[in-house]
Amino acid sequence: MRGEVVVLYLTYLGERRYAESTVRGALAAIRHGALIREGARNGSMAVEVGRCLRSVCRLVARAADRSSPLRAGRLAELVGLVEGYRATGVWQGAGKVPVWLREMEGRRWARDKALLLMGWGMAWRRSELAGMDWESVNFVEGGVLVHLSRSKRDQLARGTWTGVEVGSGAATCPVAALAAWQAACGKRSGAVWRGLDRWGHMRGRMSDRGIGLVVQRYGGLVARDGDVFSAHSLRAGWATDMLALGVPEPVVMGHMRHRDKSMLRVYYRPEGFLRGGLVGRAGL
Repeated sequence: MRGEVVVLYLTYLGERRYAESTVRGALAAIRHGALIREGARNGSMAVEVGRCLRSVCRLVARAADRSSPLRAGRLAELVGLVEGYRATGVWQGAGKVPVWLREMEGRRWARDKALLLMGWGMAWRRSELAGMDWESVNFVEGGVLVHLSRSKRDQLARGTWTGVEVGSGAATCPVAALAAWQAACGKRSGAVWRGLDRWGHMRGRMSDRGIGLVVQRYGGLVARDGDVFSAHSLRAGWATDMLALGVPEPVVMGHMRHRDKSMLRVYYRPEGFLRGGLVGRAGL
């Protein structure tokens, strides 16, 4: 493929406002083939392609679309709202009680509560949560170990373990919630997160989109101005809380299976930079 054609293609992607990651991915695919041979014969053309790429990236540059982190405090708040309403019939949240909450039966709440708390504690991606099986879950003293056989960063399926400790409060303990869901669904094998019909009858494995809808729905109960919740909010919430607590970055990276330290910058929220009292300690 001639370099001029690549330049025209990149320009087309830029005019269509494709994301930078898409543009770079397209160029990487091209470089595996004809572009490498063309560059070997005509170095100046390879330089022109590089210049075009930088121009296109500047053109399509935009802030990353980020979900609001569902932090531990907010997660405990929504659990308290739902369980308080289910126990007393009195809604303590803002506005009217949602229709879907009035009609929700016990098995669905057992699943959703376990999904929210374990999803936060494991900090898995939504596709990884969707693929979670009971065979990979091991309840041990002090917590639960879950084996992740394949992930976005592990395409060779070497696998890794994730541990979630017992929580300090019985109502918000991820391990207790998972055990309660296992008892409610009566399953010891197959998919952990299963779809439910309106009567609580179990269906097949939940999709990653279905998991995102669960987080979005419950997150809306405690949402504030500007909050946008999605399945990634659980992963982002765990990382944000751990960094705010001063957990060493290598520990956070290991739990989230990040290889690049720069990825953690995504989880430093503005308030996270206001810590340590540095201005006061300096004398101002």
